[in-house]
Amino acid sequence: MIGNVTLTNVGPLPDVEIEFGAGLNVITGDNGLGKSFLLDVVWYALTRRWPAELNRRMMSGYMARPGKASEPANIRFSLERADGRRAEYRADFRRELQSWTGRAGRPLNPGLVVYAHYDGSFSVWDPARNYWRQKGNADVQERQPAFVFAPNDVWDGLKVTGKEGGEQWLCNGLIRDWLDWQKDRDGAKFAILEKLLHHLSPKDMTLKAAAPQRISLDDARAYPTVALPYGDTPVIWCSAGMRRILALAYVLAWSVVEHQENSRLLGQAPARDLTFLFDEVEAHLHPQWQRRIMPGILAALEQIASFLQETERPTSRQKRHMQVIAVTHSALVMASLEECFASEANGKWLDVDLDGMGHVQVTQRDFSKHGDANGWYASEAFDLSSTYSLKAEEVMSEAAALLKKPEPAPEQVRAVYRRLLEVLSPLDSFLFRFRALCEKRSIGLS
Repeated sequence: MIGNVTLTNVGPLPDVEIEFGAGLNVITGDNGLGKSFLLDVVWYALTRRWPAELNRRMMSGYMARPGKASEPANIRFSLERADGRRAEYRADFRRELQSWTGRAGRPLNPGLVVYAHYDGSFSVWDPARNYWRQKGNADVQERQPAFVFAPNDVWDGLKVTGKEGGEQWLCNGLIRDWLDWQKDRDGAKFAILEKLLHHLSPKDMTLKAAAPQRISLDDARAYPTVALPYGDTPVIWCSAGMRRILALAYVLAWSVVEHQENSRLLGQAPARDLTFLFDEVEAHLHPQWQRRIMPGILAALEQIASFLQETERPTSRQKRHMQVIAVTHSALVMASLEECFASEANGKWLDVDLDGMGHVQVTQRDFSKHGDANGWYASEAFDLSSTYSLKAEEVMSEAAALLKKPEPAPEQVRAVYRRLLEVLSPLDSFLFRFRALCEKRSIGLS
């Protein structure tokens, strides 16, 4: 798990120090201030590779650069080791190499890492599979440093060029794995996928597997299919929101079953920790799904912890830690987390904002309850003065200022009232208050 991260002259966050909680961490802030960048840095700290270095088809996860080219830049971080002790690491940017360099050796992180990018791509680091050995003062990579899936790779499979020059499949992809798991007599892998889908989808539209289907006379393949209220639908025809949930459930299931199998081959217990990085939580999701996605993620990770616990030898079982770092712009997501934070002693809310000098800063805020999405929109997370349209807000401000005058001109009041009727619902509470104040002042609105 990641402990803290300190950045000096790095990207949009030139001088910040962030302490992450051991459980749930949620990051808010305006566009362009570095929230996704923070997740990229955390991924680098845990794996010491940038996602786009390993898959050129990625549209995110690029290597961080110094903010000022002429000044030193470094990334410092601490991690919790398998024995529970904290380990520290520092990487400095070497301009002549155009890369970040630090102490040689495999990453200090002992746990599994899954990073859900905003655009449907994923990055996975498996401590039982993705590592390298040290030879002299250099890192000699013997296996793939991490699994980095561009969006199409999630569905069609991930392959690389092997040592002998031929193609080597690292992952079969959702379409093939789903069908293989579904027809497997044991069915343990498919059972995990089904449980994760149950946790991640709304209860009134739970994504359940149906019988595979062919979709064309010209395509001999069968495709995974989900049962929806209006009929069974092949996964490639599902909506963007549903496909994100399907891909998320699949990558989580694939990551844990692969890690369990790799650990078995090595003769060791599965990892004690899992860190899940989730960018743009609400992307493609209807408000109904936005309210359920984060509680569903936490329930899904508990399911994963139970699965890994079942695969251990009884004598080697340890307490597992599931760390989540999520980025959101959704007030519904924040409202849905109020209950989660109430029971999460290690939870943290980190808000990225500009200070008075135009510098980006990261502030840990108290997670106080706001009750509903409107309350969250007016909080430090979103800094909105209201949830009305900009035009309605302008007219309402003008109306309020007009009625604060000792003797407003009746014609001006009637003109503003007509404009209010154009931008507000006839049942809006502001209109009722406006009419009451006008009546009190004996200003007729007809």
